[in-house]
Amino acid sequence: MEKRADIMERNPFPGSISEKESDREKEHRKLIRRAAAEGMVLLSNYGELPLEKNRKVALYGGGARYAVIGGTGSGMVNCRGVVSIEEGLKNAGIEITSEEWLNDYSKRYEESREKWKRHIYDISTPGDFDSLYRAHAANPFAMPRGMEIEKISGTETAVYVISRISGEGADRKAVPGDYYLSGQEKDELEKIFSLYEKVIVVLNTGGIIDLSFMDNKNKGALVVMSQAGMEGGNALADVLLGRVNPCGKLTDTWARGYEDYPSSKNFSHNNGNIIEEKYEDGIYVGYRYFDSFDVKPRYCFGYGLSYTSFAIKTESVKVKENRVELLFSVKNTGPVAGRGGGQLITLPTTPRAAMRSIAGVGAVCRGVLLPRLGTGSSAMPSPMISRYFVNKTSLKGIAYIIAYYKRVFNVFIGPRGLRRHFFFRSRRRLPLFLKKFTITTFQMEENILE
Repeated sequence: MEKRADIMERNPFPGSISEKESDREKEHRKLIRRAAAEGMVLLSNYGELPLEKNRKVALYGGGARYAVIGGTGSGMVNCRGVVSIEEGLKNAGIEITSEEWLNDYSKRYEESREKWKRHIYDISTPGDFDSLYRAHAANPFAMPRGMEIEKISGTETAVYVISRISGEGADRKAVPGDYYLSGQEKDELEKIFSLYEKVIVVLNTGGIIDLSFMDNKNKGALVVMSQAGMEGGNALADVLLGRVNPCGKLTDTWARGYEDYPSSKNFSHNNGNIIEEKYEDGIYVGYRYFDSFDVKPRYCFGYGLSYTSFAIKTESVKVKENRVELLFSVKNTGPVAGRGGGQLITLPTTPRAAMRSIAGVGAVCRGVLLPRLGTGSSAMPSPMISRYFVNKTSLKGIAYIIAYYKRVFNVFIGPRGLRRHFFFRSRRRLPLFLKKFTITTFQMEENILE
């Protein structure tokens, strides 16, 4: 095998130096386009999506032509070409009616970008890459303000793109233009919601932002595009037109307010210490904190809508010495193909652990990716296993927990009405409030619970 050093000496660039796109790159484009589209998360939809073919759309926002495709630092790579959101929509047959606004914004963007670059060089040490990097990380580029938005005749649909630069090297801040919307973004969104019947907000962000602007709105689709790579524009168009079903689920809990996060007071700039970060959350991280202390999030961990629907059927629940296996099947009952993600949530199982749980110890979640299902087709994933059952003695604690909780096993595909609760029937009489929540009850082995 040829040594890596010899390869690098012959061609020090890992990418291609040919102007012609190779077959490998063409296949890669197809793959990342599909992956980017299926990974997008649909947070809300009041009938705005999917769009009809050949529809006219007014497109606004700094990310329309200048979407953030990847993170800073190691997340920033050179690629052969980037498909913007505008280009992706046009490639899909969408007519953009806001060309004048976009052209004016491009001029403002280029001027602002050059001014920002000169500032970065001015505050960094010439020839010192580390100084340049720190200046760049501490002073991220901010999207400029566009021209006044006015109603454009010929369409009742508007798409607004919110973009955020994020990556390694600097912490995010709870300030306008980062976690919070800038004044410009607030004004533009309010104007768009008042002018257009159908509004689609695209979140071209690498992390969580404040979504309170959607409060008290009875319309508006909300799509987490995230940083979708070089085929991001085409991938977003595939989702907006329903060519690809958005199958992504949130990997974080999105709180209603910044202060709802337990570490918000002491994080980074908030306590003035950006050098040392002490994590004092203990086990109360993410959904464990929100579940344990009954803090209602805006969107929970694992949330994500779909253009289709799924039905869950219990196949079996088996107790095998130190574990419980739950086997279920999923059927696509909706009009289009789609992919979902199953989640198994377990609670502590010993009486002592149950008492701690009442005091606030959160649940433990495990996920499984389901295959893409066509309309009417079904799949049976591998058994989801809980290993929190050490022996038969601890299994007796299940009845104890059931007496305090409305679920032990909770499996769901998607967020709305697809949750199935699994209870183990004991010889003990259970409280009425528990029975009310029981959807499917299983009879375990007679000698397990006494």
